[in-house]
Amino acid sequence: MVWNTSSFDKVQIDPSTHALIGSTTAHHEIHEGSAFTVFVSDGSVSLNESLTLAFKTSDSAKQLHMVFEAIADKAVNIDILENATWTSSDISGSNKVHNRRRAGNNPSTILNDETTGDSSFEASDRVATFLPDVSVALHPTGESLDRYHLGTGNKIGGDSRGISEWNLNSDTQYAFRLNSETNNADCLIKLDWYEHIDKD
Repeated sequence: MVWNTSSFDKVQIDPSTHALIGSTTAHHEIHEGSAFTVFVSDGSVSLNESLTLAFKTSDSAKQLHMVFEAIADKAVNIDILENATWTSSDISGSNKVHNRRRAGNNPSTILNDETTGDSSFEASDRVATFLPDVSVALHPTGESLDRYHLGTGNKIGGDSRGISEWNLNSDTQYAFRLNSETNNADCLIKLDWYEHIDKD
């Protein structure tokens, strides 16, 4: 095989170690404008109340590769729910999705149920938020893909993608729900993801 080297960029190496300099897929997607983040926080989540971010993935070819992080100063449980269900009365607001490439305005394909509830989803730059309310403590509901227990003053998530990444199904409702085991818990949920079309 004959290579035309004029069509390739130079391979970059670290001048100190001569190690190859590369970029992970997740890092590359930030520069491509296809990486996003959203968070919600509350400083006084009471016993058996929950703090939740929920959304629906689109039916497009783009797949969401998502990691999450939760931080609390007191004991909480976190569930990742698939096929989550909720109604408009459960939603207390919405939080803005930010593109991690700040130059440009490439929107996420994520869908949001801001006002009408049920299945009336629209493309949006926001994610539905369920703030603490004892009447909807365990909403949304759905199949728990994973559950985490977080002790006092700790965090879960934010690890390497190989450990914590979820490749979410298309056209599916998801919720990341934090439920407090005590009063006045200071809590945060953060989602980071990139949107990518498979090459094969």
